[in-house]
Amino acid sequence: MSNTALVVDDSASLRSVLRITLEQAGYSVIEACDGEQALKLLDGRPLACVVCDVAMPRMDGPTFLRAMRAIGAYRRTPVVVVTTQTSITVREECRRAGAGAWIAKPFQPKMLVDTLVRLGAIVGATA
Repeated sequence: MSNTALVVDDSASLRSVLRITLEQAGYSVIEACDGEQALKLLDGRPLACVVCDVAMPRMDGPTFLRAMRAIGAYRRTPVVVVTTQTSITVREECRRAGAGAWIAKPFQPKMLVDTLVRLGAIVGATA
């Protein structure tokens, strides 16, 4: 199993929090500021998980997830959406696009790790 996590969020400070949380849980982390940049990072290498925001410039989370799921290597990659969006409609759009879980910002780092464990994407240490 891969230990690489992809974090996709337009907030540099949140990417930093997510990176630290995931590194403490045993992941190697790659980062993108939006879906467009994230797609360029999908080079076929296995990913343990993707943690993605919804509202981002250039390409939003659901659009990115649909494009990612169209790539064979990433059809089954666990995805957690971390967002301030609370709309049921947006949540359902993310689920249809391929998200397996949803966490509202702000969140406790342990909540992310627990969610990844539930999705079967955790690789080792605890946070």
